[in-house]
Amino acid sequence: MRPPSGSNGIGRCAEARKDATEAGSRSLNAAPSVAREGYNVHVRAGADRFPRLVCFEAYVFPFVRERKEEGLEDKKVSLAEEAYQLAKEYEATCTGCAQSVVAGLLDALGIEEEGVFKAASGLADGIGLTGDGSCGALTGGCMVLGLLFGRERKDHRDMMKPMRSYLLCKELHDHFVETWGSSRCYDIQKRLMGRTYNMYDPRELQEAFRSGMVEHCSEVVGRAARRVAELIEKERSREDSRGTGRD
Repeated sequence: MRPPSGSNGIGRCAEARKDATEAGSRSLNAAPSVAREGYNVHVRAGADRFPRLVCFEAYVFPFVRERKEEGLEDKKVSLAEEAYQLAKEYEATCTGCAQSVVAGLLDALGIEEEGVFKAASGLADGIGLTGDGSCGALTGGCMVLGLLFGRERKDHRDMMKPMRSYLLCKELHDHFVETWGSSRCYDIQKRLMGRTYNMYDPRELQEAFRSGMVEHCSEVVGRAARRVAELIEKERSREDSRGTGRD
């Protein structure tokens, strides 16, 4: 289900974007001090060690597009389409590709699972904003597939138990390769935007958002969520068929 505005979903992200926009209106050189004085960034405790990181949130949200207000409440949509719309909107409003896919899928499925959402936090932009790993939309999607069809702790010694999740995640990986030519974040960025960006450099960060990164990544996130939802529905259909003896 779509979270209400102002809850811990899209509404909260919109509020954070508003605060960040005000902070981002200061000059680039002033951003670190602004962040230390009042803007609560995730890396505040490490500001002395990583001074550039305090600029991140103050400069991400000013370049995030305003999300469209029309919702899904009055529309009859499939699970796949709802997952697409929610995940895309989360990415456009909150950023964090892995978490946006997870949130969109869990909301569409009606599942409350804070642990998986939180665990996806560091996977954005090819793991830790490096661009050098698998796209966060892929890894986030695999986390949801694992949540639903993965091996449980009691079966840890059974090497065949995770095979179903392996095959489903492989299908999602293959979808990325077929669609964008690679599953690596940097490769997808180059295909969509012609280049990659150092997300830890404030100036490149601004360039990335001016170049339309949010729009491009939001579409990747939405399409990944849609594909995961299709895989979930197909796998559930197989389960139903086996249960009725049709498979």
